[in-house]
This record gives sequence, structure tokens and C-alpha cells, in this order.
Amino acid sequence: MGRRPVERNSLNIVRVCRHFGVHDTEGRLCALYSTALHPRHRWLATGGADAHVRIWNLSSVLSTWLADIAQSEAVLQQRGTHSRALSRASSSGKAALLATLSKHAKSVNAVKWSHTGSFLASGSDDTQVIVWNQNSKHATEWIRLSTLRGHDMDVLDLAWSPDDAFLASCSFDNSVLIWGMRDLGAVTVPQRKLTGHTTWVKGLAWDPIGHYLASVAEDKRVIIWRAFDNWAIEAEVTVPFKHGSMQALYCRLSWSPDGMHLGVPNACKSKQQTAAIISREYWHNSQADLVGHRHPVTVVRFAPIMFDASESETCNSSRSHPLSAVALGSQDGTISVWTSLSDRPFLVLKNCFSGAVSDMCWSSDGLQLVGCSHDGSICALDFLSNGCMRVVQHQSTKETVCVNCLNAVGTAGQTSLPTKAASTTPISRSLPLVCLTEAASLTAISRSLPLVCPRLESFSRWPAGSNCPRQHI
Repeated sequence: MGRRPVERNSLNIVRVCRHFGVHDTEGRLCALYSTALHPRHRWLATGGADAHVRIWNLSSVLSTWLADIAQSEAVLQQRGTHSRALSRASSSGKAALLATLSKHAKSVNAVKWSHTGSFLASGSDDTQVIVWNQNSKHATEWIRLSTLRGHDMDVLDLAWSPDDAFLASCSFDNSVLIWGMRDLGAVTVPQRKLTGHTTWVKGLAWDPIGHYLASVAEDKRVIIWRAFDNWAIEAEVTVPFKHGSMQALYCRLSWSPDGMHLGVPNACKSKQQTAAIISREYWHNSQADLVGHRHPVTVVRFAPIMFDASESETCNSSRSHPLSAVALGSQDGTISVWTSLSDRPFLVLKNCFSGAVSDMCWSSDGLQLVGCSHDGSICALDFLSNGCMRVVQHQSTKETVCVNCLNAVGTAGQTSLPTKAASTTPISRSLPLVCLTEAASLTAISRSLPLVCPRLESFSRWPAGSNCPRQHI
């Protein structure tokens, strides 16, 4: 496979680190189901099959991993073997563990930090949602503030409202519960129970300005709930998910930071596994499909900030609106990262995990991505923004959210979608693949990956009913 030369304007991967046995106890393999990065600190929360929630100092974890990898490589290079690089790299990390929270009785399926970072919520197979807070007197201790009991079966996902006033939870009991978070000590029953789904509800996502809550379920429907209108149903989207897999336990969906697009996993088009990108307000008429994973997509995570490509000389366009980046994870253990600059992903990590990707999260600055898997490992990617992509300030992003959402509401029925889809090029001809199959491939990577940047394109630029670009990973 030929590789394209590195361009000056690119999005660089500084390093890729993978770590095994994050929740293992007494040598027993423990699956990981959820991960979340703190919005202000370098804290990583993880939940898994051991019924524990663990909080890590990610800076210490990464520095320790890299030091161990470098030391292992030096020793093994002298011996002429790489057979033990992974075990050496995964043996350290315990010193970076800040806390272990052990109040759940069964597997922890979801962990979510509030937007202010003041609270951590966890949902479990024991049907309970627990809200935690750090002990002000002992930084390494975490207090259970409230236990939310209302579901009859396993809790699969959680979502905080943008102002942290509400917490939504979903479950195998086919329901979505809305909890008021103003007075945690007084929370005993949910404020609202949403029962629009007929089967297991697998994922939740609150839009950035709090108007809508999206839920996806085993009934192959995505429901958009009006959080501002007595929880009436705004829309039900079914077409992209009619042929979705019944084997995906988790369906982690998310909104773009400007609130204009909703990314939903486990979609299918022309017998190919996809992630569906649904446009706000045009729920049924405008969507894109991110195609390429061989097995069902389980996670769609937009970066929490916007990027700007207006300063790039290689981007021949007068458009200068902020752009989104989105990461996909699937049951094939592969992670791909896309931007609205192009109809192709700029990064694919093949065989990143030996099991399905169960969750992913971005850092608040959008330059770090962490994923976890059923195989019990996590993978951390550090990015360096330059050239084509630079981070837009958070205040600008907030203004973009408000302006774009208002424009979407005010121009209903008007669209500038092109008449033809963008041209397609097989991904294998233009994208350098990082295959994490050998021990040597799991070390730090410090080279530039070319960022395909022919023009500025929005995810919504593929009209409904047209053949979207299809790529093969």
C-alpha cells in the first residue's frame, strides 16, 4: 500500500498509548464498559465488570506508560525480542490511581462527569445511579452524595443537561428517567419518566443548549425529546437503523458542539455498517453516513470544541465557519476519526482493541481521545493542532452554538444541499493506516498523518436519498 507524503499542514498524532488490565483484580481479566475525562483536570474515570469506578491521574498514567515502554524497548532491543513489551508497559499505572469507588454491586456500564466537573455519576447493572463528589478535606476520597433508584433493570447510559440541573438515565426497562440535580440530598424519585421506546434504551445525549434529549433503543429508533416542552416527542428517526445489528449492547451517541448534528451508531446502509449523522431540525431529510467499519459502530463521540480551517493555504474555500471532529468506535476493535473537512477519515487505528469498543471520550480541549474496550484495555491518543486545524476558543464555540441553532430554527425548509455527493476514493489508496497488532506498534508515535483537505464540507452536505461516499477500512 502506498503512503502519501506528509504535508506541511497536518494534524499530528503525538503518541498512541495502550494499557491493559486497568480493572483487573488478582490476575483476572475485567472488561471495561465506560470512560470519561474530567472537564478541568487530567482525571480519567473508568467503569467495568468488577463493579468498581476508578479515577486516574491521566498525566501520571501516560508519563508512566511511556517511561515503561521506552525502558522495555531498550531492554528488549538488546535481547532482540519484543515479546514482553506489552506486559512491561501495562504493569505500572497503579501509582496513578486516585480513587476506587466501590458502592455498586454489579458491573458499571456508564460514568459521566458533570459539565462543571463537580460531580461524577455512575450507572450499573444493579439498577442504581450513584452521584459522587470529591471530599473537600481529603482529595483522594470521594463521597456518595446520592443513590438514585427508579429503574427496574440494568442502567446502560447517562447524560447531564448542559447546566447540570438534570441527569438522564436509560435502562433495559425501556425507559428514560429524568432526575433533578438541584438538591441532591432530596432526590428520591425521578422528575419524569419517558416511555416512548418499546425495548431496551441503550444510549442518551443532551444537545449543547439543552433543547433536546436524544435516545436510541433496541427498537431501532432514535427519539428526539423536547426538554423545553413538557418532554413531548420532537421527532422519531428510523430509516438509518432499520437494518441495524441486534448484537450491539452499547450505543453511545453524541451531538456536535455547535448542536447542528447528532451522531448515532449502529446504522446500516446498503448492507454496510455506518454511523448516521443527522442534521438538527431536518431530522428525516438530511443525513450523512460514515461508512467503513466492517462490524457495527458502537460509539460516536464528537470533540467538545470546534476547529477552524480558515487559515489553511491548502483549503481552497472562502468559508470560515468552525468545523467538527468526530471519533467512531466499533465491534471490530477499530477507531476512526473524521472531520467535516472531508468525506474521508484522516485517521484509522485498525485492531486497536481485540474486543469491541465500548466507550470513548475527548478531553475538553479536543486534543486527546481515550477509548476503552471489552478486552479490558484503554487506548489514549494525543493530537497536536496546527496548519489546517486550530482550536477555536471556547467562547467562540458557545456563540457558534447559539447562532447556528437559531439559524436552523429560523430557516426551516430552506437548505443549500448540493445536487451530487462528493467524489469517492477508496480509503486504502489515500489513508496511512496505523495497525496496532505488534508490540512495537503500541509505542509512542511521533509522525504527521496527512489531513485530507480538498475543501470545507459539512456533514450535512450529502443530500437525503443520494448515494453518500462509501469508504472501506
